[in-house]
Amino acid sequence: MFNQGNTWSLLSSTRCYAPTGVPAVACPFMARTTTIKVRFYELDPYSHVNHTAYFGYFETARIEALEAVGLAMDQMSAAGIHVVVVEMNARFVRPAVSGDTLRIESEVVERGRASSKWQQRMFRDDTLIATLEIRA
Repeated sequence: MFNQGNTWSLLSSTRCYAPTGVPAVACPFMARTTTIKVRFYELDPYSHVNHTAYFGYFETARIEALEAVGLAMDQMSAAGIHVVVVEMNARFVRPAVSGDTLRIESEVVERGRASSKWQQRMFRDDTLIATLEIRA
């Protein structure tokens, strides 16, 4: 998280605070689940999801996780708070294919004053498809 002068602890261990215009959220931040259906145009020539599409899926899941706890991107931006990804580490375990319904679990595993570390896991049913670690 990037904070332009606002005193804000995104996800404090006891209570969450937010700048004017951004609602305080329930703590602690729990894992959130997002479901995404694979679309044909996201496939590579081998009929697998192209590796770049996974990053879009994971980003969608992070945004929905933030919204689920009252942190809409437009409100955070208006308050001068920006989520800037500074590091990503992806692991592709199994291919996703056309028609798959994917479940993405997103969780903040470390919280700092102006940063956070996310772990995300993507599944097709109970089969692990990919993982992503993000520092923002």
